[in-house]
Amino acid sequence: MGGPWLAGDASAADPIKVTITSGGPDRAYPLGQEFRVEGKPAKVPEQVDLVIVRAAQTILGVGDPSGKTCSDVKERILDGKGNVREFERNAPVGATRFDALWGTVDKGINELSAYRASPWKRESEKDTTYSLFVPNDSMFMPGASYCVFLLQTDKSPLVMKGILEAVTKFAEGWGVCDGAPSPNDCTTVSNTYDQAIKDALEASNLDAKGKADVQKQLDGLRSALDTVRLTYKRWGEFVTHWDRAVYKRGDSKGVKRPNLIDIQVDLSEDPPASLPKLIADLLVAHGELVAVPTKVKLPAKGTEREVWRVQYLAPEGMRPITHITIDGDGEVIRVRNASDSKAPTALKTKTSGLSLPGSKITLRDLLELSLGKLKFGSQYLTLSEGQMKELNTVLDKSGLNISTKKLETTVDPFLDWLGELDLAVTRAWQAGAPVAEPVPFVLTWTPLYASLGAWLKEAVLNPCDKFKVLPKGLDLGSCVPDQGKPTEAAWPGFQDNRKNPIWSLRDSLNNLRNSAVQAQTYKTDLEGRTQLSSTKLASTINVANRIDRNAWFGQHVVTTVGVANVINSAAPLWVNYYGFKLYFWANPVDQPRWVGSPMWYRNLSLEFAIVPNLDTFGSSGRYQGLSKGDIPPLMVGAAIQPVPYITLSAGAIFMESRQTVLPQERASTFISPYVAFAADLNLLDFVAAALSQGRTTTISALVKP
Repeated sequence: MGGPWLAGDASAADPIKVTITSGGPDRAYPLGQEFRVEGKPAKVPEQVDLVIVRAAQTILGVGDPSGKTCSDVKERILDGKGNVREFERNAPVGATRFDALWGTVDKGINELSAYRASPWKRESEKDTTYSLFVPNDSMFMPGASYCVFLLQTDKSPLVMKGILEAVTKFAEGWGVCDGAPSPNDCTTVSNTYDQAIKDALEASNLDAKGKADVQKQLDGLRSALDTVRLTYKRWGEFVTHWDRAVYKRGDSKGVKRPNLIDIQVDLSEDPPASLPKLIADLLVAHGELVAVPTKVKLPAKGTEREVWRVQYLAPEGMRPITHITIDGDGEVIRVRNASDSKAPTALKTKTSGLSLPGSKITLRDLLELSLGKLKFGSQYLTLSEGQMKELNTVLDKSGLNISTKKLETTVDPFLDWLGELDLAVTRAWQAGAPVAEPVPFVLTWTPLYASLGAWLKEAVLNPCDKFKVLPKGLDLGSCVPDQGKPTEAAWPGFQDNRKNPIWSLRDSLNNLRNSAVQAQTYKTDLEGRTQLSSTKLASTINVANRIDRNAWFGQHVVTTVGVANVINSAAPLWVNYYGFKLYFWANPVDQPRWVGSPMWYRNLSLEFAIVPNLDTFGSSGRYQGLSKGDIPPLMVGAAIQPVPYITLSAGAIFMESRQTVLPQERASTFISPYVAFAADLNLLDFVAAALSQGRTTTISALVKP
């Protein structure tokens, strides 16, 4: 069991080779064994496919296969010009169905089982010999007739030329068109494009299906380009109004960073300032400072009260820190004590290394944000001055000039950074007001983000109402009046976490990026059609696998041993049985096909068996074989094979039974349904294999229909 059912002259390591000549294959296709198809045509095609369709099969391996002929199948895959109809080139390799390759063509053809070998594709001009490998697949069953189609696809670079020219011209005009009546208005550009495409399709040598497929892709491309045009306009509006609308500092061009930013942490402040507290807590989180809760006395109605405050100490010397300074380059952090005459101490960690908890956003990012600058690569630039110019080199209005490498190195990192910034700002708004009196001081995410939120609200970002002064129709976020109620919004006054300006900026740029990539993909797919156009049918071969007389038992009859439950017995009754199963379609017991497969019917068989017992058996010996026990109980049923060597069956058992144990009572015929499970042990196949007469078939002479 388990060996190939088709005799061969090659091992798995050395598959049989079938050479295609001008007269067809030089030998029969050895279906059921591993083999390789090779050819060296005078005109080398760009792609070669091998498709094998099982057109017909025999019942019980007797007579000629019944079903479709290769002429029937061939007629369905050719168009009126003698070319092979467009088929699904992305269909999976291996066993499949005809309609998975060529779609729905005919009720009797659609369901036919088919096998597609991995296609050969020409990689260079030096490739002159094609080679396709076909493994030993259980789809190739004996007693069936197969149609072997060898398909060769040639290159035709001029088929799509007019179409691609029209697409390029349309993309250039569509990106800059407007609604005014002029040669550049969008209606004129659209009508010109439609006519150019219509003319180009008519001039092409595509068949009806090919034209329909191209038109479908063109419709998708047009939709993508339209999205590019609209999102590009929206992105431009963001850039134009971003600095004025988002930042409280107004026009960031007029803001000059001082050479030294002096940020004081003053214990007398009540409550502590949000930005100094944020920076100090970040330094604690990164191990640069130590936070020590302490009580201080503050005046309260003519007396003093004690409140908790935090002292920030430097690990070296453990002196309280009163000032934190950041150098003009925005990187170096220095700390000092106001009463100390020593120069400020520079910390090891730079602002670009002080990240928020659970975030990639750093203190440097936040300080630059306060000046209206966003991180772009290794630089901090304003949208209008720097980033828009850089992004324009990657994304343009036409939507067809996309560099994947530049997307990965320029646009995508900026989108990721905006996403991190949006998340950090969202957490800041949701953290609530900073805690003024920590008792005891516990450094968690909440106070850090609360300090960040307070600083952003006080000094950096404009509230929702500021956006009402924008030009009509421009929406940098979904703004509603702030009613002073608690909200989970990511920005005061905005509807929810996904409507604030930062998220809207990222969303608009992301839509622009994705729609441009989609347009480029459509264009690439259309260009790819110039590489593969007309497919010719190089050869059609009818292969009939007939079962040898010596192998018939190995394909259709199998011995079996099992256990059955007699359902109508007076008491639970299990019996052992021996017998055989008869399969109408060839089904070696080690190659079952489960329900849902195109060959599910190979699982079905009839079961014939006996219970090897001539004596009485069962409860109190009430049961015996037929004819007063001279004939053992007989079983007839139907079986299904879910896994190799194992079957489940149900049927009827014929025997005799007594109602009582009285010796004078005569036994009467007893028929009961049964259910059983059994092991298929194909002893006949083992014996035949030992005699070198195992599973073999005969391949008929090659026939060209």
